[in-house]
Amino acid sequence: MTDASLSPSRLRARQEDRLMFRLLFAVSFPFFLVTTIAVRVIGSDAGFAAGGKSLSILGQARAAADAAIPYAFMG
Repeated sequence: MTDASLSPSRLRARQEDRLMFRLLFAVSFPFFLVTTIAVRVIGSDAGFAAGGKSLSILGQARAAADAAIPYAFMG
């Protein structure tokens, strides 16, 4: 479904959700970045994604934030 086919109130709600997602990402990403760095320093994680390919520290922190934030919109 494209944004053009939504009612004005639903379109506004989607825009607000996008803004909230970006704000939550901006707030939570530093936490996930510090956590990822700490885990790498300790050495208990090699930084592998579910597919088996290696991720950078930033990539791993972003993946963690992208996976966790949608739970705030459930309910």
